[in-house]
Amino acid sequence: MGEATGTFWRWSLAFYEHPGVEGACLALQDEHNQSVNLVLFCLWLAQEGHLASGETMSQAVAIDADMAAVIDPVRTARRRLKGIAANLQDVALEDVRSRLKMVELDLEQQSQHRLEGLISSARSLPTSSGLAVANVQALFDAVDAPADLVGSQPITTLLAALRTKPAPR
Repeated sequence: MGEATGTFWRWSLAFYEHPGVEGACLALQDEHNQSVNLVLFCLWLAQEGHLASGETMSQAVAIDADMAAVIDPVRTARRRLKGIAANLQDVALEDVRSRLKMVELDLEQQSQHRLEGLISSARSLPTSSGLAVANVQALFDAVDAPADLVGSQPITTLLAALRTKPAPR
């Protein structure tokens, strides 16, 4: 595994700012039970001019599964607290929820750091939009996702966002 520099995390934060990306990511996560980090990893690899091999994708799926075992319960607790805190108008619970969100983001960053280390095992090619589709398809094959998911609205939105420049901050 290669050395991670945080490039993937910084890219993800900037990419998330594109119109439609947040909604597409949440739809993949909540409606299609897909890992946003893995989908972003596929797109980032393509942006960097890398094609993920089956081995790279298998390693990425394993890293994601290990991290999801920790991240998912934190996310579930945070989401449950959101409704409870709002219903009770409880500022202390809202504070706990905010801290859980920070922990969740820290864990997501650690997950991406581990995924970024796999870039050296991906094949370097000239950057093209076909790389992104190929990488996403390799991911969906690795996790036995429905065959039509690569053409779904969330993926179409993310691929379109990948072709645009980020909005100025």
